[in-house]
Amino acid sequence: MSTKIKYVKHPISRDEKKKLREQGFKIVDARFDPKPEKAEAPKGDK
Repeated sequence: MSTKIKYVKHPISRDEKKKLREQGFKIVDARFDPKPEKAEAPKGDK
């Protein structure tokens, strides 16, 4: 079984973290992403 990893710019809200975990993702700060162009910013940021 492989773990899906989601690289997200922190800080991230508890609600967003909960949604990603329910989808089976392990959440890692975007600064550790080996391919930074695919990192996602948390929703609601401007």
